[in-house]
Amino acid sequence: MENIIRLLVVDSDKEQLSSIEKYFSKHAVIKIVNTINDGLKAEEYIKNNITEFDMLITDLLLPNKDGISLIKYIKDNELNKNIIVLTGYNSLTMINQVSLYNIDYFMLKPFNYNDLENQILNIKNNKVKIIDKNKELNGTISSLLHSLGVPSHIKGYE
Repeated sequence: MENIIRLLVVDSDKEQLSSIEKYFSKHAVIKIVNTINDGLKAEEYIKNNITEFDMLITDLLLPNKDGISLIKYIKDNELNKNIIVLTGYNSLTMINQVSLYNIDYFMLKPFNYNDLENQILNIKNNKVKIIDKNKELNGTISSLLHSLGVPSHIKGYE
């Protein structure tokens, strides 16, 4: 069984939220765990339900608290969440500001749902590959150090 990708979707446009929910409602791997149309309510949800979702999809322009604040909260608290920005706000300054937070993908509205789905799947698949490569690399380094006579518990690179 494949791992389910649990999404928290935040957008001020209720119709957009409804469309995203409808598109993914029968998806085998992607599940929408919550949709929220207010930045402050989204931040509260994130604080209280951090283990309930794997990926945040957010607009930048939200009532009460903007999407950048949500991204900043996740990054500042070192929460291990993937982030996709989905916005109609096409400003180079804004794109540069958002990119400082090392988000996974930036998508402009209007967008194609198939493209969004592919990006979600690609982000999750790449993350798994990176984790596997890191484990493999750690094993290789440990073996090399052991062959040089360095005890296994003394790595120095961690």
